[in-house]
Amino acid sequence: MSNFGPIDTSVLYGQLNHRTEDVSENPDTTLSVRRGDIAFFRVLQLAPRHIRVLQVLQNMGFLGVLQCGHVEIDTHLITALVERWRPETHTFHFSVGEATITLQDIAILWALPVEGNLITGIDTRCSTARICAMCILGGVLCPDATGNTVSLLYLRHMENIHEQYVSNWGSAVLAYLYRELCTASQRGKNNIGGAMQLLQIWAWSRIITLAPIE
Repeated sequence: MSNFGPIDTSVLYGQLNHRTEDVSENPDTTLSVRRGDIAFFRVLQLAPRHIRVLQVLQNMGFLGVLQCGHVEIDTHLITALVERWRPETHTFHFSVGEATITLQDIAILWALPVEGNLITGIDTRCSTARICAMCILGGVLCPDATGNTVSLLYLRHMENIHEQYVSNWGSAVLAYLYRELCTASQRGKNNIGGAMQLLQIWAWSRIITLAPIE
């Protein structure tokens, strides 16, 4: 029987609960991806946002995400990456070594701000531009278990949307992605949330043989 786990478990001590333990018994363990952005981007195609809304999104640091648009998710690629993710080190373990997605990747691929105030708290105020930003958060950056709702805690950081952004959205997105990867890498898990578009684009840019051919 093939051994899908580590040779030395002194560092990778969580192998018994890792999803690779199920591969030999059930090879088809493809994860489903939670996302809520499909309808959002369909609406944008029919009714593009006003220039003032786009300016607000740029001030907040979300314009790069919006410009990337809708990306089809390769669930088999995401599953393969999750199977190589180790919660003990927060890195992907490949045959050639370890790698992980960082704040620098988020800043380059999505132009999200990686400096500024941390994302905490709760508020209940909203507006047209804030609604668009919340759709990006709930549909692309941090989709939750439902795939169609978003927490109101982010609104506290959208009070001064007409000023240059000061919130560290990049760190929040990366922390959420790490949590989802750690959760999905456990045995018995069948779905994953978080910034899967970002993870897939990162994989394409770092492992060029995986990138689609135009």
